[in-house]
Amino acid sequence: MNIAVLLPTRGILFTRTLSSLLRNVFGRSGGLQGGVGTDFIVSEGLKIPEAQNFLVEEGLKTDADAFLMIEEDNVLPDGAIEKMLETPGDIICIDYPVANGYSTICRKGGKILWCGLGCTLIYRRVFETLSKPIFRTDQTLRITDLEKMEYVLEDVPNKYGGHDILLGYYANLAGFTISQAKGFESSHLRSDMLGHNENNKGFRAIYQLDSVSKRQDYPA
Repeated sequence: MNIAVLLPTRGILFTRTLSSLLRNVFGRSGGLQGGVGTDFIVSEGLKIPEAQNFLVEEGLKTDADAFLMIEEDNVLPDGAIEKMLETPGDIICIDYPVANGYSTICRKGGKILWCGLGCTLIYRRVFETLSKPIFRTDQTLRITDLEKMEYVLEDVPNKYGGHDILLGYYANLAGFTISQAKGFESSHLRSDMLGHNENNKGFRAIYQLDSVSKRQDYPA
């Protein structure tokens, strides 16, 4: 199993993200973990979803069997790659907290409708099957009933993100399965500028959200 790492960055790759990624890929002894390959593909200077589509295009040029999508502010838990490889499915995600502690995973009747892309393993067959572009923001899933998690697809561009939600929508439509690597959560980082530039008191405070406190699980 050869895995390529796909890493979109908008200019701030946290050292905690990089160290956790290297530890998962190479281990403390320097050996490859979980059959992970050494293809690291980074997108810089591109916005959503162009960054993600660039990574897919470049990733498909490699011989990778699967792609580990890691966002620049996500800290992988130790053993994450092995756990994702052990989990059956076509898209395997590890959950992490976003605003106000919400989960990135949305379920209905136990089925995962979509998930975040902060720490997600996607098998090659998904990218080779779905229509291009894989990631898009020109459509929006508008929630019509939150209690029942009913929604409609509209040709209205998303103001921010939405590419992960649409990937889940189209992957489910194509018959692919999204699964969660259970027992694992990754951390989500935020950065605030403190002090002043060009002096020794200028620095960034890194805030780390470590656990999900609010689930998005809906009955069938």
